[in-house]
Amino acid sequence: MPYNVIDCKSNKIPNEKGIKVVPDGKEKEDARLECDYLVIGAGTCGMSFVDTLLTEHESASVILADRNMRAGGHWTTAYPFVRLHQPSSNYGVNSLRLSKSKDSKGRERENANDRATAHEILEYYEEVKDQFLDSGRVRCIFGAEYYQTKNGDHMLSLSNWNNEEQNSNDDNKNNINSADKGKPCIPLEKTVYNVYCQKVVRCISNVVVPSMRQGPTFPVDDSIMVKSVNELPNEIDKSNKIKRYVVLGAGKTGSDAILYLLENGIDQSAITWVISRDMWYCIREGYWPTNGESTYRDKYLILKPFLTFNKCADVFLNYEQNGVLGRLQSNSPTIPEVFKGAIIGREELAALRSIKNVIRLGRVTSIVSESIAFEEGNVSLSSVGTAKDILFVDCMAESFCGYESVDKVQLFEPGKISIGPLLHVFNPSFSAAIIAYVEATFNADCDDLKNRFCYYPRGEYAKANLQSLLVYMYSQFKTMDALQQYRPASKFILTSRTNSDAPMHHGGLFKLFWALLGPVRLEKRTKAFKKKVDNGDFGNEAKNRFNLRHEIPQEIPKSVVRVKSKKMKRKGMKKKSLSSLSCYPRKL
Repeated sequence: MPYNVIDCKSNKIPNEKGIKVVPDGKEKEDARLECDYLVIGAGTCGMSFVDTLLTEHESASVILADRNMRAGGHWTTAYPFVRLHQPSSNYGVNSLRLSKSKDSKGRERENANDRATAHEILEYYEEVKDQFLDSGRVRCIFGAEYYQTKNGDHMLSLSNWNNEEQNSNDDNKNNINSADKGKPCIPLEKTVYNVYCQKVVRCISNVVVPSMRQGPTFPVDDSIMVKSVNELPNEIDKSNKIKRYVVLGAGKTGSDAILYLLENGIDQSAITWVISRDMWYCIREGYWPTNGESTYRDKYLILKPFLTFNKCADVFLNYEQNGVLGRLQSNSPTIPEVFKGAIIGREELAALRSIKNVIRLGRVTSIVSESIAFEEGNVSLSSVGTAKDILFVDCMAESFCGYESVDKVQLFEPGKISIGPLLHVFNPSFSAAIIAYVEATFNADCDDLKNRFCYYPRGEYAKANLQSLLVYMYSQFKTMDALQQYRPASKFILTSRTNSDAPMHHGGLFKLFWALLGPVRLEKRTKAFKKKVDNGDFGNEAKNRFNLRHEIPQEIPKSVVRVKSKKMKRKGMKKKSLSSLSCYPRKL
């Protein structure tokens, strides 16, 4: 049996027989797996969904499958010097702390400078995975590709690898790809499972980062050296061979690559930056001016310009004036039209501005031995350097949210749940937790009601432009309004550590109510913001309320609320877990 199947109770390979496919393609045996929820993807959204589902649903069983060999999603292939650009305090899952910052009472505190590294996040998700297994209700299957047959069957296809060391190491055989150990991964056979489930849960994001594809998306001559940003640390060690670095991509990954080069002693004159489109950056010191000490007042300062101006461009210029946002060319009359929520510090922005060799001719279309072709012209390679001395660093990500083309997607459908769309501003962890809470709270046949709790951008409004902050803020406020129509949901909102507004991160309930009803009057101003959008004061930038026109549920009859069993016992959480939150219920 494949080593990458973890049994929910024993953590060992299960005894069920699967469909074994030998190299000639002949099927040997047939069997099936059963669960309530088949969750495809053990990344940020998938892990957060399962975590909340286990907490809120006392008996749900889950099979968690992922094509990677461990939990963590895109973090499993992230470049080694990446870290969160948001505070760790609201990233991950609700039941386990990630942040190292604490207040005087030992509570996890929001700290804009406490940002976990990729390694820390992978370790964190390993611990979360162990919590899942300890619940007795989850089975994890890694190295699995999901597909659906014409008959609607849910299938998981796994490869069994020829790594003796991995098969003999119980600690690693279920999680770590043998390629990480520098050994070849040669599939000996495939095992296919037919999974019978009540619902399949899939993350519909299609974001592609450099490490997820084989090279750039455009033609490159064989004489040109192009490496993924993941390989940049190794290439810097060969600095005697590389004289020039050309960074392809102006998003967060490209910015990180530039900063990494500068921090490792590469002079700015040896760096060329290809920027297809200029973008806005959130400035950490401006977005969190009090660094968590007066967070709710800081949030009002983010909301205030939308109450003052009627155009997003004016709002962004006001943010720039007040140090909340920044751009590379601060004096340019051309205002960037791209905003993805990337966060950097003031000193980091100054370092990025130090790069003088910048090419702004649109996207690269090809690189040949003598020139670089762009959408808006060509650049001679000799103007950059000698071909054998140049390293092109691929930092190009494809898609923003990854689902903007799915205009008619519904989160809840019969037998299917889609996660990935953001219900909270740039917060995938809390967004997935909300979807899981709604699923666990209401009856299985209430998909229409469940969808009415969820507001999120779609279609043209899910693009990375100046409208994105406006539409995400409006969506968040509407989602919170909808949830609060069901009074028990308030407890979930207030006690979710992934909620960046949760009082646990900001000094307790008193500070929250003081911000809402005191001099800041955050509640009143939030209502004014929503009314301004509803009245069409932002013109075409918020046309038809971003097409988010479904009505908030008003009266929720008890008959649609799932009846929870009282016969459950709670399993103790791990040392770093939140004692104030519910443990996973475990069936007797």
